[in-house]
Amino acid sequence: MKKPSFLYILFVSGFLWLAGTNTTNGQEAKILPKQRTTPERAAEGQTKWMINSLHLDQKLFEDIYRINLKYQMISDSVHVTDAFITAKQEAYVQCTQNRNEELKKVMPPDAFDKLMSLMEAEKEKAAAFRASVQK
Repeated sequence: MKKPSFLYILFVSGFLWLAGTNTTNGQEAKILPKQRTTPERAAEGQTKWMINSLHLDQKLFEDIYRINLKYQMISDSVHVTDAFITAKQEAYVQCTQNRNEELKKVMPPDAFDKLMSLMEAEKEKAAAFRASVQK
């Protein structure tokens, strides 16, 4: 009988090791659906971030929250539709533009300009990331 080759032994031992490794401790792995946050929580988080990052007066919290909640609810309704991706993207862009117009009316001009700069910087970072991933 022929002796098994080194590569064959290595392959079999590696396979047996992998088969014996159980990362779930005897339980089946469960894939949990990604849960979206509620519009209220998302709007509250956005508003807190704006107040803190833009150093806004707390008096503006309710006005900004109301605007963020309104457009967060619209965004969520777009998310669950069966529309094509391009239609959803157009709706998200329109939603953002409308939200920005409303925010512009309640925010001090310098704070609104800073918000637009921060949003533009985030877009650029996201585009750079997408470009690096596609390489």
